Amino acid sequence: MGSSYFKGCIFPEEIKMNIKVQPFPKNVVNQELVLDTYLGISTGKDSSGTSTRHYFVLVDIYGESNDEIVLGMEFHLNLPNYGTSLEVGFSSFRGCRSPIHTKLIRLGKIPSVILEGSQQVDCTEPSLLCSGALVRYNFFIKNICKGERVWGSEVNCQKYARFLVQDLQLEWPENISVASDVYPGIVDIFEDFQETIPG
Repeated sequence: MGSSYFKGCIFPEEIKMNIKVQPFPKNVVNQELVLDTYLGISTGKDSSGTSTRHYFVLVDIYGESNDEIVLGMEFHLNLPNYGTSLEVGFSSFRGCRSPIHTKLIRLGKIPSVILEGSQQVDCTEPSLLCSGALVRYNFFIKNICKGERVWGSEVNCQKYARFLVQDLQLEWPENISVASDVYPGIVDIFEDFQETIPG
């Protein structure tokens, strides 16, 4: 993978820095922090020097976080085939973030069990939480994006992060506007503009 998902979806600084993430612990580390959920915003520059942002959700399943790092499962809408396709995909992985490199906004706690249709999803089990998040990603694409899978104003990491935050029964921060809500089509215009730049 390159250093950029796409104009606005950058690869996290911590991954570029090659921070090693340990496996999940066998037991809860701090019960008070279990299921704390964060909105993550990574910033950087793409190959043309344009400022970029990538939005994602991180859930601290085992209460491992502290003042220096936030650990847990990350959920992303990304571009798995950047460079050859603008079709979006879903990824979830064990993440370790430093507030020095990534803006992390604590949103609250998700419920320990959520309903997915008639099934209960145990959010304290990483594999079940990931499976549930994948089901919700597919719902997002099919119902919210009306089947559209190409990155643009209707399908992007910011809109997906907001959807997932609200779907997990948390509030999206009032001070963070979703660009395509405020200026419909702005993401598409930026994309068209970027395609006209030589190089």
